[in-house]
Amino acid sequence: MNQVGSLLLIAAMALATYAVVCAFTAGRTRNKRLLQSAERATYAFLGMITLAVVAVEILILKDSFYVGYVASHSNRDLPLFFKISVLWSGQEGSLLFWTWLMAIYCGVVVFQNRRRNRQLLPYVIGISMFTAAFFTSLTLFVANPFTELALAEGAGVAQRFFPPDGLGLNPILQHPAMVIHPPMLYLGFTGFVIPFAFAMGALITRQPGENWIRTTRRWTMVPWLFLGIGILLGGGWAYATLGWGGYWGWDPVENASLLPWLSGTAFLHSVMIQERRGMLKVWNMVLVILTFFLCIFGTFLTRSGIISSVHAFAQSPLGTYFAVFLVIIVGFSVVTVLSRLDYLRSENQLDSMLARESGFMFNNWILLAAVFAILCGTLFPILSEAVKGVTISVGPPYFNSVIVPIGLLLLALTGVGPLLAWRRTSAESLRRNFFWPILGGLVSGIVMAVALYFTQSHPPAYLLPPLLLTLLMGVFWESLKRDLYWPIVAGVAGVIFLFVYEGEILYPLATVMLCVFVAWTIFAEFYKGAKTRQKNSGESFSRALYNLTLRNTRRYGGFVVHLGIVLLFVGFTGNAFTAHEKSSMLEGDELAINNYILRCEDLSNGETPNFIYDRAVLSVTRGGKLLGTLTPEQRFFKASQQTATVVAIRGFPTTLVEDLYVVYSGREEASGRAIIEVYVNPLVAWVWIGGFVTFLGTLLALIPSVSERRAPPVSESSDEIAELAVAGVRRQVT
Repeated sequence: MNQVGSLLLIAAMALATYAVVCAFTAGRTRNKRLLQSAERATYAFLGMITLAVVAVEILILKDSFYVGYVASHSNRDLPLFFKISVLWSGQEGSLLFWTWLMAIYCGVVVFQNRRRNRQLLPYVIGISMFTAAFFTSLTLFVANPFTELALAEGAGVAQRFFPPDGLGLNPILQHPAMVIHPPMLYLGFTGFVIPFAFAMGALITRQPGENWIRTTRRWTMVPWLFLGIGILLGGGWAYATLGWGGYWGWDPVENASLLPWLSGTAFLHSVMIQERRGMLKVWNMVLVILTFFLCIFGTFLTRSGIISSVHAFAQSPLGTYFAVFLVIIVGFSVVTVLSRLDYLRSENQLDSMLARESGFMFNNWILLAAVFAILCGTLFPILSEAVKGVTISVGPPYFNSVIVPIGLLLLALTGVGPLLAWRRTSAESLRRNFFWPILGGLVSGIVMAVALYFTQSHPPAYLLPPLLLTLLMGVFWESLKRDLYWPIVAGVAGVIFLFVYEGEILYPLATVMLCVFVAWTIFAEFYKGAKTRQKNSGESFSRALYNLTLRNTRRYGGFVVHLGIVLLFVGFTGNAFTAHEKSSMLEGDELAINNYILRCEDLSNGETPNFIYDRAVLSVTRGGKLLGTLTPEQRFFKASQQTATVVAIRGFPTTLVEDLYVVYSGREEASGRAIIEVYVNPLVAWVWIGGFVTFLGTLLALIPSVSERRAPPVSESSDEIAELAVAGVRRQVT
């Protein structure tokens, strides 16, 4: 089977190369037969890679340990559920899996555009299949999952070596989330090649109209969605497996997945300006290129071995190949953009700083500031070693100190941007749209500040910002009805106080105020739109809300995504109030943390075919009421000879307020007492809820609106007519 797999990879490599040559030639010569041949080669490439993936899975399921990849990452007693995930658990298999997902994207794009975007398709196929050919070549020549173990005997003749068992799957990967998390991440990373290919194809062909922009936007939303799901699942895996009490630790590999998600978010916002006003064309091209570059760069970081991470692959020669590919991407993109600058001239200029265009621009700048800050922190150990010869790492304190203020600014713009009008916003519109959301945020700040003052015993200074802001709002109520002078004064005063009295509570306080402000603006948009439709159509409110949403799914799906982001920030706020206790326990011992009492009821050990476990049974009471039992474990996996923790969590969906997070850290050698660590993590459930709401909002935004469904499809002939019309105009001008 491994020989068949290698032959399939050779065939796939040949087909990918053929597709690239045919596609680019078809684009230059307008030869329809060559384009059809490139399309068929793309489908055949997908077929070959699919069969290669099936071949690897057969080898894994049949325990074919004479194959090096299977012997290194699987074993006989590994449960079937995890044997399937062995495909993407190691360097060689994950590269093949990556290539397969990219082949699926290429096949879907070709099928979807069989009757439209025919001018773009040759270059879309050529660029995406060139990327697929690159990954196929790595899988075939550098990290082949079909390579056999060989044992040299006699006169140097290599014979097949068949070990009795494999080394097994890495213990920290034996978690249900890891069966879903890597595929979601890979679907995100690989999918960004499609918008990059469309953007480059549009530049090369000087594509008229904005049809390609709509296509690129939709193809950006799909991998953006998958990447977001993958990031969230990765946080859930880290939370339940690594046992350090949190879901995000600013690990280099975590950062590598976040970077393209942030730049993709910037593109999804700024592309609306190009669609609506014909502006920021160069900027949007840069964002598309940057997002694809960051996907490959993140892959370079995780597969080259130049960074140390629990998520990263081991040292390998892949780094050099990825570095060369990155140079090719940058060189090709820069040359293409510079040669088409005349095509990228803006059609309009910014009319006012108080406009939606300005809000989106500020959003972009802040998102890219976050990308730059995270990238600097991630690469700092590499740069310090290169310059000084000493590896200096920056940890969570650096990232939190830089990213938290940036995140608050982004959260504020999430509420401000949609309330601004296109081109210019009047003072009356600002007063009408912002007054009640601001007041709601301030009142929530007072409530939280008072609650913290009485429950957390924080200094009275923490009460000052929201109290001062609300006092100003009340004193100058009449002025607020007339103009915006005092609201601006109040806002500036609040910002000053937040930074003067900087502390561990002020950021959460500001987050809550902004969350209420943004949520208010979102619900107000739905309410006002539905009431207006109800008044004009006579529909019920619920029916009007439903029809309003379907009429503009992109706008209202975006609002739902923003609501999901608000809920995520609510969850993030809980990090400021985490409690932690650690104790060594025997049966009958108790540990108190906050309002909880944990009693050790039993300490036991045992084994399964896959691992040996050491377990604690802890009863949990609060206020004298028994809440149940938690059973944290420590496992020693026989095949890999590695230890992993199994965290016990009492959280979502049992409670939305806080998680009780218990880790079994082993036993003291002298006394045999179990070492138990306990965390109380407030509001973590809202991170998972916010991620789910963001997922639903993105799906809603991907659904074509009523007007889009009624619009006639763009055919090949209409593309040609539009191109001829533009060419005629150019001839008249010249």
